[in-house]
Amino acid sequence: MKKEILVGVTLVVFSLLLTEIWEKIKPEYFQKNDLSQDFKIEKHKELYSKGTEKFKEIREVYTELNSLLIKQYGLTPLEYKTIFKKFENVKLDLIDYRRELEKFSTDDIIISIKNILTVMQGDMQLLWIHAKNSDKIEDNISSVLYSIDPKKLPIPSKELVDKINSKIEKDLITFVSLPKYWTK
Repeated sequence: MKKEILVGVTLVVFSLLLTEIWEKIKPEYFQKNDLSQDFKIEKHKELYSKGTEKFKEIREVYTELNSLLIKQYGLTPLEYKTIFKKFENVKLDLIDYRRELEKFSTDDIIISIKNILTVMQGDMQLLWIHAKNSDKIEDNISSVLYSIDPKKLPIPSKELVDKINSKIEKDLITFVSLPKYWTK
């Protein structure tokens, strides 16, 4: 009987000891899991707000381009270079954002970002072609204006306008027809 009591007491003490150890270990074990979950949740919140900012930047750069193209018939090379640089900066930021998303997010969001980048790349290429064409037209006009007297501008006349028109006619047709591709 003594032996059975001793075994019973030993089991009770051992159970209490294990329970006490578990009570001390349990919060640390679960707290590590909770911290990992909390980090993931916070990272998703951070990425979501970052994505909102990126989409605002995209909307702003497209709005600026549209307002420039609506206000004027054609843009100067400087205006094209300025808007192209903004497009490029937004695109590079979006690429960085996509890389960060690839670590923490789902494929659906990443595919959407890749599609937006593809559209932006196409628009940037058209913008670049348009800017180069604008440069070419400006250079051709300058060459006609300064071919007569490099030190001063000539007096405007019908003959001068005809010379300029003949020099830039082909490039001007291309320049005017390029924006049609943006609407397709």
